[in-house]
Amino acid sequence: MAERGRPRQFDRQSVLNQAMRLFWANGFRSTSVEDLLGEMGINRGSMYATFGDKRSLFAESISHYAEEFVDKLGAIVGREGAVRDNIRASMRFVANLGDGKECTGCLLTHAAVEVAERDDELAQLVRNGMSAASKKIELAIQRGIDSGELGNVQNVQATAAILIAIFQGLNVFRCAGYPAEYIENVIESAMVHVS
Repeated sequence: MAERGRPRQFDRQSVLNQAMRLFWANGFRSTSVEDLLGEMGINRGSMYATFGDKRSLFAESISHYAEEFVDKLGAIVGREGAVRDNIRASMRFVANLGDGKECTGCLLTHAAVEVAERDDELAQLVRNGMSAASKKIELAIQRGIDSGELGNVQNVQATAAILIAIFQGLNVFRCAGYPAEYIENVIESAMVHVS
C-alpha cells in the first residue's frame, strides 16, 4: 500500500539532533512543543507524525544522545596507547560536554534527575545509556589488566561504575562553575581507581 500524504521534507536525523540539543540545554519540562517546532523547523503535524508526542520525542532524544555519547566515549577509551591515559582523556571529555561556551552537562544526568524517577520507561533509557558507557569503560579496564598496565583493579564492573559516577560529578562541578584546576585535581584523584 502506498504512503498517503506529502512526503517528508526534512532529514529525520538532523531534526532529531536539533530536538536533542534543545532538551539537553533546557530540560524536558522547560522545552515547549512550540520551542521544539521552532528549533526543528517543522510543523506540528510533521512532528507528531514522525516522532509522536513531546515525551516520545524526548525518549528518542535520550536514546540518540546515549548512542552518540557512548560512541565518542568508546573511541576515546578504545584508542591505542596507555589505558590510564585514555581513561584520563575520557574524564576530560566528559567534563567538557557541550559546545564549550556554556555548561550543558549530560542529557542522561538531566533526564535522570528531572523525570526518570516518575517515568519507568525514561529511567530505563537512562540506565541503558549509562550501562552502555560503563561497558566501554569495562572493556578498556580489562584491556589494561590483560596488558599488565592495571594490576590493582580487583573488580572491573565496580571500577567502571565508580568512573561513571565520577563522570556525572565532573559534569555537575563544571556546571556549578568550579575552576578547571579543581576539576583537573578531581580527575587526577579519580585515577587512583585505575592503577
